[in-house]
Amino acid sequence: MALVQAEARLEERGPVTAGAINSGQMRERVKVPVPLFERIANAEAMVLGTIAEYSLPLSAAPVIVELAQTLALDKPALADMKLSRTAASYKMVQGLGHTFSERTFQRIRSSSFSINLDESTSNSNKKVLSILVSYFNQELKHVVVEHLGSFEVLKGTAYHLETALVAFFKDHQIPFSNMVSMMLDSCNVMRGSKSGLETRIRDKHCQNLLDIDGDSCHHIHNAAKKFAAPFCHNLEQLFTDLHTDHLWASDQVNYLMEVCEFMCRHQPTEVYG
Repeated sequence: MALVQAEARLEERGPVTAGAINSGQMRERVKVPVPLFERIANAEAMVLGTIAEYSLPLSAAPVIVELAQTLALDKPALADMKLSRTAASYKMVQGLGHTFSERTFQRIRSSSFSINLDESTSNSNKKVLSILVSYFNQELKHVVVEHLGSFEVLKGTAYHLETALVAFFKDHQIPFSNMVSMMLDSCNVMRGSKSGLETRIRDKHCQNLLDIDGDSCHHIHNAAKKFAAPFCHNLEQLFTDLHTDHLWASDQVNYLMEVCEFMCRHQPTEVYG
């Protein structure tokens, strides 16, 4: 059908002598429609090429496809959209980030919430306190976890962390009365029974704060550290050596896989029975 239409178009444009036009001119004069499956394959190749060029994870492929399909709904806006690196950074922080933060602040001002916070050191050697908030979203009808804020602190002491946290809540009009619990690690600065951050917040700002203990991951780390202490770091060095050996030696990996498969096939009752 496409060839018949192409011939009809040639007849309308007049006779064409042999050798008068080349293949490129022929493609310009006769536009044969490309099948849909070929256009889909070309689009998929462009997405995969972008992922490979910018070293993106393959899990981003469906996200990129869905984004492209959504943007294509408004073709005039998509054609005129320009987003440089500088503009993207500014709009991410002052536009999108500000809007999302204000939306979160507004929600937790009128509902109960819990926070998870920890202090760390940034790449510029500055101490930063990061806070996550967990609350029940009335619109989504389930509990969500969102980033509440990150800000620099002068020192990592309980007093300075308390001062920074109280100032952050005051600036954004977040009531301590809505806070149910605080998830912290188990160090003395955070959960000290006399002058830790949690004790200070409970005694001065939130008397109804629940005691939910420390982070379970830190408990496991502390237990493993206590267990390995009598071995004088020999146990840690053993696992480090095993990891290095199997990282660069494929034959060692195969041997380990055979041992694991053998142990899975033979239960302890069969081996020692």
